[in-house]
Amino acid sequence: MEIKKTVVPLLFGIILASCGGNSKPPFEPATNKPRSGNVTTTINSADLYAQKCMTCHGADGTKGFGGAKSIPASQLTLQERIDLITHGKNTMPAFKGQLTDDEIKAVAEYSLTLK
Repeated sequence: MEIKKTVVPLLFGIILASCGGNSKPPFEPATNKPRSGNVTTTINSADLYAQKCMTCHGADGTKGFGGAKSIPASQLTLQERIDLITHGKNTMPAFKGQLTDDEIKAVAEYSLTLK
């Protein structure tokens, strides 16, 4: 009788756990990269700008700390901004390796709103 009290809940737990369906973990085990279609990534360009750019460029892009150029006055195209953010120039550091290509593009696009 004592065995039944232990085995029945244990079996019930095993059966319940095995009914999880066909879900996959959100990451590929070998690469630790997100599985396509399972993970939605949202890039908050304003947050990235605040984290990586605001110290020198300021909230509105005109601070000019450490020789930082005025973003609103810039005539750079989107692609030129992406290249600048990626590779850096003069005292501006390169963000390649710190940000993904999508994040760099998002920051460049955000910088175009600072006009």
